[in-house]
Amino acid sequence: MVPAGMRHIVSDMIRDREIDILVSTGANLVHDIIESMGLHHYKERIPADDIQLKHDAVNRIYDVFLPEHHFTDLRRSYNPYSEKFPISSL
Repeated sequence: MVPAGMRHIVSDMIRDREIDILVSTGANLVHDIIESMGLHHYKERIPADDIQLKHDAVNRIYDVFLPEHHFTDLRRSYNPYSEKFPISSL
């Protein structure tokens, strides 16, 4: 929902008490935290070359793009000790 741009719609519905319970996935929470850190998703209408995106370290969710470094920035901000451990060990 967050990568597709629904972040503000959902938060408005919660604020207006139109939602009593919201069940989410970890992925939605991670993407929302990334947005709240000022690290944004980008929407593109042109076809993307997945091989070039991989080379450029950009993740794609359909027509929404997120640089890989946003995930490492999130990890570092929430766990200052995480740099001591390689990502593969987590």
